[in-house]
Amino acid sequence: MTSTSPLLQERRIDRSHAVLELGPDGQVDRKAIVIPPSNFELFDPFLMLAEDWFSRPGFDWHPHRGIETVTVVLDGALEHGDSRGNAGVLGPADVQWMTAGSGIIHRELAHRDEHAHTLQLWVNLPSTHKMVESRYQDFTLESMLADVRTGARAHAVSGRLGGVEAP
Repeated sequence: MTSTSPLLQERRIDRSHAVLELGPDGQVDRKAIVIPPSNFELFDPFLMLAEDWFSRPGFDWHPHRGIETVTVVLDGALEHGDSRGNAGVLGPADVQWMTAGSGIIHRELAHRDEHAHTLQLWVNLPSTHKMVESRYQDFTLESMLADVRTGARAHAVSGRLGGVEAP
């Protein structure tokens, strides 16, 4: 990767690790950790990547601050609500991007207590952005940039794809 942006750094893969299967707990039917919440210097700016399968109770009201969470719905329907009045339901392939910034309280539940299967990435905000105003964005599959090449289809909500800037 070549870039003049100070936020982008060239990286190389120097190790791989197995996904950590955690099983059920009080919130989820099953949890797996893809990027563990440790060795932050290796994964920066990524703090954690979790894969969750849940029906109820899910993740009831809880706070976040100084990070962003990016959640991809893999299956089922994810219901979201937060302290800023945002609320909605996302389906398969939809993305939820929440900037916690100076602080937000939110919840993520399986819609109608049915089921949700999600991937959630926690992204560390730079120290200069930790106290920005919190915000929430939904991206439906139809609203994302799409690029199809050699039989593969890619969707983007951030960055560039096929020469076009994503929202």
